[in-house]
Amino acid sequence: MSKTLMFWLSILLIVLLVMTTMFCGCDESVYNTYSLKHEGIGFSFEYPTYYHMILKYTPNNPNATIGIRFAPRKFLWFTEDPVFGVNIGSRLATHVDPVTAAERAGSLEQRLERTSLIVADVPAEMVIYSSKDFNDTPSVNIGVFLEADGRLWHIFMYSSVSKAEEAKQDFEHIIHTFQILP
Repeated sequence: MSKTLMFWLSILLIVLLVMTTMFCGCDESVYNTYSLKHEGIGFSFEYPTYYHMILKYTPNNPNATIGIRFAPRKFLWFTEDPVFGVNIGSRLATHVDPVTAAERAGSLEQRLERTSLIVADVPAEMVIYSSKDFNDTPSVNIGVFLEADGRLWHIFMYSSVSKAEEAKQDFEHIIHTFQILP
């Protein structure tokens, strides 16, 4: 190919790339919003766009425990960490308050931090602790416990140590945007 032809083909390629980027209608948002309303329970939060729902259990029973899980991706039954989720306990379950739930999360030797905070205008307890996964690999866990509508809510995150800092930032955004819906 001649240098002139190569030059014009390069210019055409650059113009096409620029136009595709400008007019693709791409959403440049870094967060998606997840909302759930089920059997009188409702909540919503923002989460990073690279996470995908990997599990949702919402039985057709107003007294059942419900939950969701998100992770960057899932391959067969394995998920890539970090994983975050929400569990909302049954009204029929043995009642455990958020303070007691936070005290029971992780052993004292593994506990890294314990904090009181407000989530969705509700007092909550947060605990950060270390553990090991099924492969005996060290991990970091965050659990936020709160009580609303007579149920114990557990918002949590699990991450490998190597991804923990980024996962904590993602989790802070989720907690900051978490809302309990009427």
